[in-house]
Amino acid sequence: MKFLIIFLLSFNLYAIEISNERVRLLPPGSPTTALFMDIENPSNKDIYLLKAESNISRKVELHNHIIKDGMMKMEEVSKIKISAKSKTQLKPGGLHIMMIGLKNNLKEGQEVEVKLSFDDGKTTTIKPKVVKFKAHHHKR
Repeated sequence: MKFLIIFLLSFNLYAIEISNERVRLLPPGSPTTALFMDIENPSNKDIYLLKAESNISRKVELHNHIIKDGMMKMEEVSKIKISAKSKTQLKPGGLHIMMIGLKNNLKEGQEVEVKLSFDDGKTTTIKPKVVKFKAHHHKR
């Protein structure tokens, strides 16, 4: 019996942790927006985020920014790796989730429901808020 309790406790520790999740507020009429978050994987094996689903847009895709021919381009990826015992950040200019074909204009502070599916068969539903991002000034 003791063994079982220890097993359950250690099993719970291996759940991925999602923090800092947020959806970018864009001007009304924008057809797309992006979702960012930090995904922490405390387990001993790599986990992959395979897909994201939400009812606020017609399509949800996993994306990355890559440098191609000296240009920053956005590219759809089939999965996002969350390495064992580390944190993967989905952030502007890097990995992120694109919400394409928004059905309605998003409002600041609105909660959005997003279901994430991982390669170990687990799913989790997060409720990120829509937030206004501070403008970045790029130094040349």
